[in-house]
Amino acid sequence: IVPNTIDRAYLDQFLNLTRIRTKDVIGVHIYQGGPDTAGPHTWPAVWLDDVEAILARHDAHNPYWVSEVGPPETWRPDDLARYYGELFTSRAEVVCVYTTNCGGWLPGCGRDLYDGNGRLTASGLALKSVVSPPTAAPAAYP
Repeated sequence: IVPNTIDRAYLDQFLNLTRIRTKDVIGVHIYQGGPDTAGPHTWPAVWLDDVEAILARHDAHNPYWVSEVGPPETWRPDDLARYYGELFTSRAEVVCVYTTNCGGWLPGCGRDLYDGNGRLTASGLALKSVVSPPTAAPAAYP
C-alpha cells in the first residue's frame, strides 16, 4: 500500500516521482482537527473526491484504502455519523478506523472508540450505528 499519506499534495508529489504498478493499492490517512475542534473542515466525500482526481491525473486506476482514519470523539454525534457514513459509502476499497483506545499511550489523543472502562465514546457509538444499524423488530404473528 503506497504511500499512506495524510497530505493530498504529498500524494500528488509521490505519484509524480514513482511508477504505480497495477497491483499497488493507494493508501490515504484522514485526520482532521483535534479534540478541541467543533467538527471536520473537509468532509470525507470531498477529501476522497480530491484523492480520486489526483489518481485520475496520474492515470492510476488502482484501488485505494483509507488506511487510517480517526475523527475526534468530541465532535457532535450527527457530525460523527455523517463522517463515518461518508467513509463507508465511498469508493474506498477498505476503511481502517483508528483507534480502539489509546490506553494512556498518547494522553489526550481524543480519537478513542471506547473509554478506559469499555464504554463506547460518541465516536464509537456513531461508528457502530453506521456499520451495524438497528434492524426493525420482526412483525408480530396474529
